[in-house]
Amino acid sequence: MWQGILAGLVFTQALQSDPGWQKLKTPRGSEVEIQVQMPVGIASPTLLVLAPGQSCNARRPFFETIAQVAREQQIGLVRLEWSYCQLPAGKGKPAEALTSRL
Repeated sequence: MWQGILAGLVFTQALQSDPGWQKLKTPRGSEVEIQVQMPVGIASPTLLVLAPGQSCNARRPFFETIAQVAREQQIGLVRLEWSYCQLPAGKGKPAEALTSRL
């Protein structure tokens, strides 16, 4: 299910120049925040998907470093924050057994 959503967003983002964070509504009505970074001038780049786990940390320095290296190496990058990460502090929790994160 999420693969189709992601594919559509990657295609849409590939046409835009601003790789900013965007909210994306999922089929079950929650939202994820996602950033797509595509190299310019490469028709079918390698694509790396970073979806940090329970810490909700896709914007922290480690992942910013990965984003910079991806840019330098002409690798497409998708980063996302799970829907429970969008809730106020202390309110968001991953699904039981991590089965339904989107």
